Amino acid sequence: ALNSEKITVLNSRNIQEVSEQDNLKTIITDQETIQSQEVLVATGRSFINNSLNLKKAGIKLGKKNEILVDKYLRTNIKNIYAVGDCNGYSLLSHAAMHQGMIGLMNSISFIKQDFKKFNIPWTVFTDPQISQVGLTEKQLVEKGIKFRTTQVNYADYGAAIAEHKTTGFVKVYHSLFGKIYGAVIAGANSGELINEWTLALENNIRLHKIMFMAHSFPTMGFLNKRIAEQWMMGLLDYKITKIILKIFK
Repeated sequence: ALNSEKITVLNSRNIQEVSEQDNLKTIITDQETIQSQEVLVATGRSFINNSLNLKKAGIKLGKKNEILVDKYLRTNIKNIYAVGDCNGYSLLSHAAMHQGMIGLMNSISFIKQDFKKFNIPWTVFTDPQISQVGLTEKQLVEKGIKFRTTQVNYADYGAAIAEHKTTGFVKVYHSLFGKIYGAVIAGANSGELINEWTLALENNIRLHKIMFMAHSFPTMGFLNKRIAEQWMMGLLDYKITKIILKIFK
């Protein structure tokens, strides 16, 4: 998608100098010199809690000025909870809303929820959208978890072709027998499609459950079912599965 828009992504660059002359910006990195009409700088966010006078309340802050909380979203003052961006765990609006719900329930219930156990999906609202939940391929490799990858492409699906939205894919990382580790979707409506994989991760739902669930057709959500069907076709072709089926035939 980026290539078709003639967009080049340059990763792992150290910017050494930025200058402007005759309305033309020059960016010098450790690898090249780039000229452009505009420069958009996104260097992250900082925590501004000064107006809350938290130290007077005795609430402990972290090195970046974030409010320190335990797994139940409590500060060191046990009747004070801190949710959302201020605690620094997940700087996403829907994560803040989710934490708000958990914090409220934890404050009134004897049965408390560990907010760190919940999977938080994210979506970048580009065209096409990019969404992810669970473990990434890199994280799985780093953790030494054996996994398999199943991918279906928008370009192979009739509804996507009919709507001229053929750019993208759904990719799921899973075990041989269908335990889901994570999912990444790049394509139309990925922000909606990713929620099914979030539900699966939260409830330890395996791929066969996704396969046996009827999905409305023809919708983009049907691509999730295709992932599960493709996994099953691969499993049936696996040597051990063939032996088991032969024994019980």
